[in-house]
Amino acid sequence: PGYYGPGLGLPIATPKADVELTMRRAASVRVTVDFAGQERPEGYMVSIKPEGGEVVGSYGGSGDIDAENRRTFEILPPGRYVISGRPNPGSDDEQAESVTVDLKGGQASEVKLKAK
Repeated sequence: PGYYGPGLGLPIATPKADVELTMRRAASVRVTVDFAGQERPEGYMVSIKPEGGEVVGSYGGSGDIDAENRRTFEILPPGRYVISGRPNPGSDDEQAESVTVDLKGGQASEVKLKAK
């Protein structure tokens, strides 16, 4: 993982001297999709959003898995997130059961999603 700044995109005014910047440790999570005996679709998207839903100023995102059925989200503010996946394109019926994870600053976590 790395670090993230105070707030997500908030402007910061600082004095010109005696500046002290405190960075918080970021988290990361690598998601692996398990297709267990199923044919892997050409496109499969994994998404991450804060537990409780997306709000302005919170972190969320999505992206397609790679050739090894993985998607990594890096430089995340620590907290609880909901991770889900589905074929892309696909329907709600094809969405994997969501996994909730508690990400800690300075730690890289691993999550496995079981494809439907």
